[in-house]
Amino acid sequence: TELTMSTSLESLVNTYADPDKAAHQREDALQEVLKLLSSGTNNLQELVTTLGPHLTNKDELARSRGTLLLSECLRQFPTWELEVNAIQYLTQFFSDRLQDYPCQAELLIGIKALLQHHNVRPGDDHTLCRAIFNEVHVQSLKQSARHDVFQVFKILTTRYLTSMKRMKADYVFGYIQAMDGEKDPRNLVLCFSLVVIIVENFPDFVRFDEDLFEVNACYFPITFTENPNDPHAVTKASLVDGLRAVLSSTPVFAPFAIPFFLDKLSSNVPATTVDTFRTLCACVNKFGGVPLTPFIEEFWTVLRTEILTGANAASSEAAFEFLSALVATLDRTPGSSSDNSGLDKFLGICFAECHRQLRDFDSKLSLMSSRILRAVSLSSDFACGKLIPNTIPLVLEQLSLSSAVGGDVQRHSIFMKILVELVISTQKFKPTAEFENPLKAFAEATYSVLFSSASTAETANEERMESINGLTHLSLINDATLLSADQMKEVVTLFSKLSSSTAYADGVLLASGQSLILLALIQLDLVRSIALPPFFEELSNSIGTTLRHSTLSVVSDLANVHPALFEDVLKNLVSLLSQNAENAHYVSQVIPALIRCLSAREGTRGENDSNDWSGVSQILLSVLSLLVDVYLSSRASQTVLSEYLPQVASKVTNLCAAHHHGELITIAQRVLVAEDSSEETKVGGLLIYASVVGSVDFSDTSLGGVEEIYSQVFDIATKLPLKTQVQRRIVAECLGAILNNVEDQAVVPSPLVISTCSF
Repeated sequence: TELTMSTSLESLVNTYADPDKAAHQREDALQEVLKLLSSGTNNLQELVTTLGPHLTNKDELARSRGTLLLSECLRQFPTWELEVNAIQYLTQFFSDRLQDYPCQAELLIGIKALLQHHNVRPGDDHTLCRAIFNEVHVQSLKQSARHDVFQVFKILTTRYLTSMKRMKADYVFGYIQAMDGEKDPRNLVLCFSLVVIIVENFPDFVRFDEDLFEVNACYFPITFTENPNDPHAVTKASLVDGLRAVLSSTPVFAPFAIPFFLDKLSSNVPATTVDTFRTLCACVNKFGGVPLTPFIEEFWTVLRTEILTGANAASSEAAFEFLSALVATLDRTPGSSSDNSGLDKFLGICFAECHRQLRDFDSKLSLMSSRILRAVSLSSDFACGKLIPNTIPLVLEQLSLSSAVGGDVQRHSIFMKILVELVISTQKFKPTAEFENPLKAFAEATYSVLFSSASTAETANEERMESINGLTHLSLINDATLLSADQMKEVVTLFSKLSSSTAYADGVLLASGQSLILLALIQLDLVRSIALPPFFEELSNSIGTTLRHSTLSVVSDLANVHPALFEDVLKNLVSLLSQNAENAHYVSQVIPALIRCLSAREGTRGENDSNDWSGVSQILLSVLSLLVDVYLSSRASQTVLSEYLPQVASKVTNLCAAHHHGELITIAQRVLVAEDSSEETKVGGLLIYASVVGSVDFSDTSLGGVEEIYSQVFDIATKLPLKTQVQRRIVAECLGAILNNVEDQAVVPSPLVISTCSF
């Protein structure tokens, strides 16, 4: 029979506890009990009294059902207003009842709800926690019950943290016993987070530091296959990150962690090696340099083995990450700049090995050694200051020997790469009044070698690109004393020649062009006066041919570096379009470059914009005006412009300041009122106009006439044959954008008429 509010509490309790009742009947009974409690018809005391026979029943199933009913009432009625005495009674009840082992899973549900939804008194939380430690053998519970145990610990160490700290080492010891041997990934994610809380809030964990480390370290490395159907969405990454956070959580773990991970690096499984190095990165950052110093030689041994002789690229990259982290940590250690520091000891071992590899030339080992030196130098100014004076002369000497008559071309190319690596390694060095950039003493010789290699006609393409890279980084070093003004001019002139000449491979053209873009950030006037003119001279002289993509790409990228370059590039591109308006093939190549300029500006607008960009609107107005003129005057280019000009119009409008939008509408209207225009021209003109007015900011009151503009576009659209879905979409989106600014939308026709029309 259907349960009703009039059903007695005793009857409902009996129904819920009856093992012969169906699941839905028991659930219905529970919901009715909750209604009685929430309405105040019955209270906690009456519920417990009614449950009495079930809670004392000799049958385990009957007791567990009675216990579960009480726990579920607490869980599903979180707003139950319980008196302080009632909460204290439940605390004692649950603590004592945990001795009833068959009912522990049900009791844990109630304990979790009580702690989560009610305010258990300080001290009573200890009572519950100690009861769990003393009475519950967590490892023998089912997964869900174990999860409840760890959730109880989570609540205790977050909601009741201040009180729980007073348990000190007792809590740490109890938790270690509870977690030991846990295997379920859902529980482990929670367990790892609880260990981090212990380390951060329970200083007495040091009494059990080795036990706490080992109970977690046994899970390393994580081997876990994700289940796409897992409703809990446990991922390998969450397990790896959680365990890594534990193992790197405190320097106290260092004496156990470092030998442990050094042993793991003997594994032949690349995934284990990668995970170990990345976990070591996290560890050294947290441990600091002092506990690392005794293991300096061991660290170098594993790094040398993995980087110089390892066969797995991922493992090698992870080793480089650890190398950088190790050196940076040693560098931060007090006294690191002394000759007897851990850092100095590590550098001595590292430099000796790498210099030996440079002298005993081997293409792979020498290059990898240079990468080691670069990583070390970038991680520490002290290391950089010791590295450069001891290494640059060696590399310059090897370059001189290999470039002699009959020299080794491959060897010369390798050492050029090494020289560039060393230049790059000084990028982060911060010169002070006491310490100047260590490259300064060798800047002239380094510049001479790189410039000669980049500019000599006989240089192979690969080496030329390497030299370009080196010159670029040398120019970008934040030290005005390294290169003179004349040398900077020579570099820009060389890159301009290389990037605008057809005599070199595409890789050289792109490398030099990208370098010009970087140099434009610090040498704007030189790039404007020296580099830009040859690009446009090339474009101007390429009429009737296919323009080089590399040239157009560099020009487009340069435009977004600075407003002055943006103006130069746009004006020149529009001028080329105007001069060659009758050459549709030429126009079809140049106008996409113009669109790339505008798109790049759209993508970065607002990111650290300087006031210099405020004058860009005037440039954009002239661009749209000139293109509209070309569209109206050149039949040959009209088809091409019909395709691209709506994009240009939309982007120009988006980039222009709002107070210029009225001028943009005036420019765009010229394509609507042009006399003797063909039907095709009028369709294209409508699309151009629609692209402008669909992007304008009508909050500018100077525009006015929003309804008139809407009606104008709508009327023209309904009279012209918009043959494609794209054309109809542009006009419909334009009308939709304008419609948002029309106060009385009922007085104008819907834009859906346009988008769904079939002309």
